[in-house]
Amino acid sequence: MNLKYKLIIMKERKGPENLSFLGGRIDNYIESDKHLDTSYQKAQEILKNKISERDFDNLYWKDKVDHDLQYVYEHLMIFKSNLAENPDKRKNKKFATILEAIFTERVSSGTWFGSNVGVIIPSRYDEIKNGIDSIMKFKKLGSHLPILP
Repeated sequence: MNLKYKLIIMKERKGPENLSFLGGRIDNYIESDKHLDTSYQKAQEILKNKISERDFDNLYWKDKVDHDLQYVYEHLMIFKSNLAENPDKRKNKKFATILEAIFTERVSSGTWFGSNVGVIIPSRYDEIKNGIDSIMKFKKLGSHLPILP
């Protein structure tokens, strides 16, 4: 089944709906691969500041970190092969990355959970092995989300 994808791009405006990295407001549906690719590139830019596995060289044995990096490499090759074989999977991957960037940008800007919450982008290892896409960080000790009682 071939799915038709639509990406909502926001036009620049004030307010919580502003997704500045995509540039707009919810009234333009982008159906072309060109616009999808542009949004995907912007999303990758937002998500590029991941924790590096090498940051753990002094905390763990270097051999353990090397083993983890080998695990990441092997799985990335499998993912790359799967994406090469299936255009729908490539498109889904782009949409997932864009949504992850939207989440990261909205939380980091303080729009969704307030100014006391930030986002840490985990390492590739944690993303692949443990399924972690984002880590929410509370900036003040003892604080909580404003939506919770």
